[in-house]
Amino acid sequence: MTREINLDKDYLKELYYEEKMSFNKMAIFLGITKSVIIQRFKKWGFNSRGTYELNTGNKGKPQSEYQKKTLSKRMRGKKNPMWKGDDVGYCSLHEWIKNHKQKPEF
Repeated sequence: MTREINLDKDYLKELYYEEKMSFNKMAIFLGITKSVIIQRFKKWGFNSRGTYELNTGNKGKPQSEYQKKTLSKRMRGKKNPMWKGDDVGYCSLHEWIKNHKQKPEF
């Protein structure tokens, strides 16, 4: 059973382009799923404002230098989902030291 969801085209546009809400935040705010919003954006011919491609996603597509830099900044340190903090392993810790610290001179 499919339910018809009435979304105002202009309101959706305002949330996305002017309020700078992400698809996820819009979905939570409106009480619907992200896929419904993406379907409407495709149907109405809206363009995405950033890295998210409405038609195919970014999988396998080259990223611009700007995208690489911003993603890199967002994923550093504790923001990275693979962050282990004090539970880091021996090899990983020494790899980090090798990459971030200078060799001592004797």
